[in-house]
Amino acid sequence: MITDDILETILKAKAQEPITDFLDWPSMSLQLLARETVFPTPDEITANLHASCVQSGSRPNSRFSKGILERPYYLAFSEMIIKCFANGGLFPEDVVKSQVYMLEGVNVARLKEIEQRMIAMYNSWASISPPLAEKLSTLEDFLFKFLTPKDVNTFLGLRTTIGSAVYLPPSLNECVNAFTKIHTKSNVTEQSGGEQGSGSEGSIGDGESKRRKNKVNTLTVGAKAFSKHCHRDRSRNFWGTCTGTEKQKNEQANLVLAKIITNAAWINLHSLPVFKEGPIQN
Repeated sequence: MITDDILETILKAKAQEPITDFLDWPSMSLQLLARETVFPTPDEITANLHASCVQSGSRPNSRFSKGILERPYYLAFSEMIIKCFANGGLFPEDVVKSQVYMLEGVNVARLKEIEQRMIAMYNSWASISPPLAEKLSTLEDFLFKFLTPKDVNTFLGLRTTIGSAVYLPPSLNECVNAFTKIHTKSNVTEQSGGEQGSGSEGSIGDGESKRRKNKVNTLTVGAKAFSKHCHRDRSRNFWGTCTGTEKQKNEQANLVLAKIITNAAWINLHSLPVFKEGPIQN
């Protein structure tokens, strides 16, 4: 009964209502419906990371296959709701349970409350088969009166704890573009020819300065962080190595990121201390 088109129609209607807060349902509806931010044509580095995510994905034909979602989010939201009702109103097992033992019981109480409401809806629809308009009204009450903004992230595959941000997460495209930005060396200062000395030594200095200035840096911020911290894994079994040319380091970092986001045992969302208000952006 629930389809992508039905959920899209319901959200579009809610999005037309006045927005009083960026976490109210009219605002959340707009965010769920929002299309992907238009970025420049992907370069080789970004395309490589996208390909790595596709290859690492464990759930084909699913909006959740790449670990981090792509916009518009309402499609993933719809997929999760459809899975729940196909399961009698229960969340899929991988949503309720965690691969990490210590996180097994986190947020279970709220998950049970949501399941009980969905089970009641499922049983009601199965027993009396109400008209479509009545089903839609029940679904709207469930979405806009029962669910909280933090619950939305549960349907997007995130787990929530005390302190979790209630904003929608950044998309895969936003994360990839942030990870593959070219690292800018902050400690490089340009020197003028007059400061290089004189004579032959000055000429050598000038030549070295020009070569450094003309060298194109291709190391990404993700690869830079990877090269800085991968040595902490002394076994090299988890992170692997980060060696070779800048291109090779970029590709090695991409593989590690793809491995993390497509095989995550737990995805949570927190904001940095400097973050005050408003939805999380790039």
